[in-house]
Amino acid sequence: MSASFCFAHLDTPDSLLPAFDVMRQLRPHLTDAHPFAARVASSASMAAGTAAQSA
Repeated sequence: MSASFCFAHLDTPDSLLPAFDVMRQLRPHLTDAHPFAARVASSASMAAGTAAQSA
């Protein structure tokens, strides 16, 4: 029996929603998937903008 993994970059709130269950295991204080997804997507967007400005 072999396991198959597929890694993907999650960068939109909709793509981050399925990751919430895993994050909740790591961070039990998280209670709602939608604010989590929006916050992560916003942080990623800001980080991408910062990286583009410094290049």
